[in-house]
Amino acid sequence: MLNPEVAVFFLTVLPQFVKTGADAIQQLIIMGLVYTVLSIPWFFVYAFFINYILGQLNNENRHT
Repeated sequence: MLNPEVAVFFLTVLPQFVKTGADAIQQLIIMGLVYTVLSIPWFFVYAFFINYILGQLNNENRHT
């Protein structure tokens, strides 16, 4: 929420997928929730692999 680039992305990309004549706010909230539900697991997987790689690099440095 504090990153202005993300706000610009949401303000420019998401509205083009809103159906006209329907409840636009509800559609935008659902799209935001879907994005959040998909992003959180991805960031956990990303952090896990970065931590794993960092551990491997630290173990390699200790043996040399």
